[in-house]
Amino acid sequence: MNEAEQLARASAADAILQHPLLMEALNDYERTLVETWRNSKPREAKEREELHRMLQAQAHFRAYLTQVVVTGKLIRAKVKKPTQWDRIKDRTLRAWGPT
Repeated sequence: MNEAEQLARASAADAILQHPLLMEALNDYERTLVETWRNSKPREAKEREELHRMLQAQAHFRAYLTQVVVTGKLIRAKVKKPTQWDRIKDRTLRAWGPT
């Protein structure tokens, strides 16, 4: 996958993560799972294990999209970072003024 495709994926992932409806749904889902876990009875170990797996899956979903966003940010930083040659060229142009 080239950098342009990765940047497009990063923008899409960021839009997904920032979408109010998705944020609401994931937060509500997590809150419901935690509340169900807290209210579980001591003998409901299997149910708590399943709740734990569901929480892990939800966290993995967020982490995957977040990693795509972070990768895009790193690519943008790499693309924007001036090289030593660029810095020398800029200093020279400033010293000599406009041509």
